[in-house]
Amino acid sequence: KTNNTITTLAVGSRPYVVERSPDNLKVYVSNYGDNTVSVIDVATNTVEATISGFNRPWGIAFNSDGSRAYICNRYGNSVSVVNTATNSIIGNAITVGDRPLGIVVSPDDSNVYVANYETDYLTVINTFDNSTSTITVASFPTTLALSADGEKVYVNNQSGSVSVIDISTNAVDELVE
Repeated sequence: KTNNTITTLAVGSRPYVVERSPDNLKVYVSNYGDNTVSVIDVATNTVEATISGFNRPWGIAFNSDGSRAYICNRYGNSVSVVNTATNSIIGNAITVGDRPLGIVVSPDDSNVYVANYETDYLTVINTFDNSTSTITVASFPTTLALSADGEKVYVNNQSGSVSVIDISTNAVDELVE
C-alpha cells in the first residue's frame, strides 16, 4: 500500500461526518454548512447524489441492511430517516433532545440511540413506530459505539466519562470515569 490520495471530491460545505454503508458500496457525508448529505459511489469515486432538507446534519448511522440512514439534525433537534434506494428523506424528522451528534442503530434494527450533546440523556427511537424514550447518562454525551457483540452502547460524555448502556434493558450498566 502506498497511502496515496486517489482522488479528491467536492461535497457540500463544511463536511463533518463520513460513514460507509453496510455493503461498503456507498459513503455518506454530512455537510453541516449547506444542510445536505453527499452520497459517494466508492466504485467510481463520484458523488452520485446530494440530499437536501437537513438542519445542520451531523451523525449518520445505518440499519443492518443499509436500506435506511438515520441522520442527526444538530440544530433541528431531530433525526431524519433517509431511504437509501431513492436518496430521499422519509416523512417528518423525529424529535430528539438538544444538539444531537452521535447515533447508532441496534443490531436488530429495533432502536436508534442518539447522543444529545446539550443534555444528560440519550434519546432512544423505536424504529417500528418512531416513538421515543430517554436514558439518563453523564453530561454532554457526544459519540456512540456499539460493542462487538452488539449488546452494549458506549457513550462518550464530554464531562469525562463513558456510560455503558445494556441494550436489552436500555439502562446504564456501568459508568467508567
